[in-house]
Amino acid sequence: LTHDEALRCTGVSTLDSKGVRRTYRARGGVVLCTGGFHNNKDMLTRYMGGSVAWMPLRGSVCCTGENVTLTAPFFPNYVNMDQFHGGPIGVNQANPSTMVNYGVIVNKSAQRIIDEEKTYVAVAKELPLLTKDNWAFIIIDSQVKDIDTVATRIARYEKAKAPIARGNTIAELARSMGVNEKTLEKTIADYNAAVKAGKADQLTPPNTLEQPRLIEKGPFMAFAFQGG
Repeated sequence: LTHDEALRCTGVSTLDSKGVRRTYRARGGVVLCTGGFHNNKDMLTRYMGGSVAWMPLRGSVCCTGENVTLTAPFFPNYVNMDQFHGGPIGVNQANPSTMVNYGVIVNKSAQRIIDEEKTYVAVAKELPLLTKDNWAFIIIDSQVKDIDTVATRIARYEKAKAPIARGNTIAELARSMGVNEKTLEKTIADYNAAVKAGKADQLTPPNTLEQPRLIEKGPFMAFAFQGG
């Protein structure tokens, strides 16, 4: 970016692959159409906070923010720098996406941690703030596994060879997940009871889906994921 003595941006100077330099003068300023900085830990920490900097990367590794810092000599007013797209991501880049709305979400202590009505973006963004290590599980039962949305996500895990915990009972599922059996059994029992009584929205945290999914028909499956 070129500028005058008053640090007004006057245009762009380019260098092509053959070493030829060209200068383009701008009459009304320069618009940069560029990627973000999600693979720059320093900028993530500065503008979004450390919890975001620890989230695994889902996007392109080439977005490291140079075209943002290129504007620094002009003392720009940076706005909305804390905004970003989030999404759940599992082992080997497996992506559960909207499957988070088809069951219950529990942490490694086998307790529900978030309203399953929330979008997968909101779930992903909040997960690092709700857990110690940014890991959770989405648990589903066999009643939803053939729904196109869910079946597609299961196929993603299988294609990526990402681990899927399975069990014919909740206790078996807990052992496959590596969580406490009694705690998970109570979590699911309390959840199912609230759903059947029409009081899912009174749980802590609530489930405010219009039709919350019961977790009662085996075999059961659980998918580990992080917020990315």
